[in-house]
Amino acid sequence: MEIKRFITKYLLIVIGLAILRVLLNEIVPDLFTQTIIGDEFTQTKTTLFGMYQTNFFNMILGLIIALDLHKIGRNWIVIPILTVISATAGLFFFSILILNNLINKYEQI
Repeated sequence: MEIKRFITKYLLIVIGLAILRVLLNEIVPDLFTQTIIGDEFTQTKTTLFGMYQTNFFNMILGLIIALDLHKIGRNWIVIPILTVISATAGLFFFSILILNNLINKYEQI
């Protein structure tokens, strides 16, 4: 069934992006935080990528969603933009659109 394929695909994508984020944080910590060492102090601050890492990884997810929505001929601009802002909301509305498309296409689930 097509719903199982979408669920499996996006579950693997979300888990893969989460693992990639953790691996990047462990392998390249300087990408996320910057350490300043002075005479009598040590200070760490978040880098620009560290602040916007969630939006960056949501952008990847939004691009994949845009490709799938473009394939089925649905609104492929608004939902990916929403996904960049909030992955949970974007995936929710994407799932509603896919479910609606399947109901209209097959008249049953």
